[in-house]
Amino acid sequence: MSARAKSIIVLGIDPGVRKIGYGVVRAGSGTLKCLSYSVFQPSREKYLQQIEKNTKKLIKEFNP
Repeated sequence: MSARAKSIIVLGIDPGVRKIGYGVVRAGSGTLKCLSYSVFQPSREKYLQQIEKNTKKLIKEFNP
């Protein structure tokens, strides 16, 4: 990536059994910058719905 190239934002998701981890980084000009990271624990009753809701929120916020 050249110095004038546009940076990109990457969302990584670690789908655990009980807890879901994520990290958001910006890559550009030969560097990485951490923008956000955390873990959330969906309830058993609405596991997939909560994963979808949190993922959509991250996509809306960071536009990866």
